[in-house]
Amino acid sequence: ADWASAPSAAGAPGRDIGVEAARRAVRVSGTTPTGPPFVVELTPKVNIAAGEHAHGLAGLWPGATGVRLSEQDEVPVVPHGRPLVLVVRDAGRHPWQRDLVDRHPDAVVIETGLPGGIAAAVETHGAGRVNLEAAVAALAATRVLP
Repeated sequence: ADWASAPSAAGAPGRDIGVEAARRAVRVSGTTPTGPPFVVELTPKVNIAAGEHAHGLAGLWPGATGVRLSEQDEVPVVPHGRPLVLVVRDAGRHPWQRDLVDRHPDAVVIETGLPGGIAAAVETHGAGRVNLEAAVAALAATRVLP
């Protein structure tokens, strides 16, 4: 209970188990970005089980910039020279996320929820910070990050 109420920046004791599980869960396929991306995180309505996430992929990806969008938002203009990365969560359950993915066929898609409904270049099987860190590490291991 002590670590749950105030985990440090390095995480709680036993974090290495979660790190290893997240690392093993990541699947990378298809096209991945070759430079610092513009990350657009599509955030569905929060629910009592998951709540609001304070972390995001752009903050963990060296050189990345990004924004968070909800259902009523449109993807802003992507800065020149940056690949677009769309981070979706359970796109199979959210038609608005699938529609945005369809409107941006050149985007690299990262699914942080349940796979299915779209073709994703990266599947994390979770939206926790450790899952996003594992995705960045997996992309770095494929030598596509700067």
